[in-house]
Amino acid sequence: MTERGQGRQPFRIAARAMRQLGAELITSDEMALYELIKNGFDARSPRTVVAISAPADASAVALVREQLAMGKITTQVALERLEKTLSSDLNLQQRVQILSEFREHASTCSVLRDHLDAFIRDNFWIEVKDTGSGMSADDLHDKFMLVGTPNRLDEKSSGTRTILGEKGIGRLSMMKLGEVACVHSKVKGSTVWHTIQFDWKKFDEPGAELGQVFFDVLPGPSEAPEVHGTVIRITELLAHWSATKVNDFLNKYVRRLQDPYAKPRRPYPIDVLLNGHRLPIVPIPSWLLDVAQFQCEIIYTPSITDADSVALRREVKWKGGI
Repeated sequence: MTERGQGRQPFRIAARAMRQLGAELITSDEMALYELIKNGFDARSPRTVVAISAPADASAVALVREQLAMGKITTQVALERLEKTLSSDLNLQQRVQILSEFREHASTCSVLRDHLDAFIRDNFWIEVKDTGSGMSADDLHDKFMLVGTPNRLDEKSSGTRTILGEKGIGRLSMMKLGEVACVHSKVKGSTVWHTIQFDWKKFDEPGAELGQVFFDVLPGPSEAPEVHGTVIRITELLAHWSATKVNDFLNKYVRRLQDPYAKPRRPYPIDVLLNGHRLPIVPIPSWLLDVAQFQCEIIYTPSITDADSVALRREVKWKGGI
């Protein structure tokens, strides 16, 4: 009789290790979204569009929903509190429409509670869209669904193009931003989009191992062969993307992303929309360069392999001299 555990044994990985890995590699929501934008750049998309829908403070709406379910407040009190949860960046028409829908479903506490469930599920999302090379069904199955593939490393080693992403952390970024993600992608020449629907909560199931979590690559709608690119939509968001949070993201991450292929160097084109309104990406002000005490330029040329040559060069220019 052979006891369990004897003989050759492979390493087994708990499914929740994916959650832990994502938390270690992606330290903030802003970094997670930044990684998804870099995926569009790596796919040679001429532009990436980031759309964020956060018409209210989702946690505050969820609290009102819970109070309704427990019978602690009336529908009238709920409507008053819901109005205060709405985002300040909504225009008048958007506010009126949302409040009207709340009132239309306020006949009873249970009806309003169910409406708030649907409101949180359908109206809070992040979508990142590019028109890059896209992924075929085989790419989604063999590369996208396999964390740690050497594709990015091979492209970097070849030196033929600049790659910003690495380690497959774009997939972990989706997990950091929300509980559910849907990836749609299409390559040029194909007439069909392909889709993967990720429910990251599957990784939290007790006793689940990584190899026991499955997601299907499914055919989607048809479109013209010349259309290509990738659309990632994340729902059940884990953070409230207020106007302040989005603007901080623009200032700390987006406006620093440069296109290394452009001559002269220029920012990579990115559109960021919050609740349907395009936000301006303000460049670093020229006066800041004027008052700086020094400027530093670092040039890295990975194609240089000669031991006697310099691949990494730094030049510091002080104000009034070198």
